Amino acid sequence: MGFSIRPGTIDDLATVQRLNTALFESDRERDPYLNFDWPYQDGEEIFRGVLEGRLGKCWAAESAGEVVGYLTGGLHRTLPSFRPILRGELLTFYVVPDARRQGV
Repeated sequence: MGFSIRPGTIDDLATVQRLNTALFESDRERDPYLNFDWPYQDGEEIFRGVLEGRLGKCWAAESAGEVVGYLTGGLHRTLPSFRPILRGELLTFYVVPDARRQGV
């Protein structure tokens, strides 16, 4: 399976929400307290901000024209201000089961 990585765009919002829902579903047994509606409630605003570049970045993995995975994250200033360093934060990522162990 060949794949490519590209920056996510706002056009990927529905796909990222769908894949994030699949991520939550895969964690259902380990964390029964997850809000499974989050990707379409509070998550929508966060994903919009990331996909628009305001709150971070998104990368999409594609195979045969279909998004098979995504990763969101960003850089944030740490506090206190006397040590102004950036820290990287991985927000969410998911790869569909059929595309795993393929180098995505």
